[in-house]
Amino acid sequence: GDRLVMAHALFQMGKAPVLLLGGNANKLDHVIRFESEIVRDLLVTWGVPKDAMIPLGSNADTHDEALKVRALATERGWRRILLVTSANHLRRASATFRAQGLEVIPVPCNFLTTISTAPAPPGLRVPGYDGFWKMAIWLHEQAGWYMYRRRGWIAE
Repeated sequence: GDRLVMAHALFQMGKAPVLLLGGNANKLDHVIRFESEIVRDLLVTWGVPKDAMIPLGSNADTHDEALKVRALATERGWRRILLVTSANHLRRASATFRAQGLEVIPVPCNFLTTISTAPAPPGLRVPGYDGFWKMAIWLHEQAGWYMYRRRGWIAE
């Protein structure tokens, strides 16, 4: 949700005249639906004109999304993009889009800090789920960075 709110704010401020909508495909009510089209429909209810959004369809991963954005940027003459993504994913996402020759202006959101998670209950201090959840996200990004480097999708 943070990504949607941030993209909407950038559009409303005139910073992003076109929103490229990523995501994957999932089954909803026994029908395969693209997340980008579901998000587009929601943003229309928030006042974003349908012709100001481009759903990218289903993306296997960040690299797949970067390839689609590069093709659109080439077609439309765009040199730079605002990259809205979760703060924990920004390093790998920015590197992936830069490897496609795009100038990236990072726009982080969805920060996972002690402020954004539940406080520890008083009394016995046992590790809570939020710490494990943040560790899983960090490990995912570390493994993703390694795999993207290994595949040549990001530079040294």
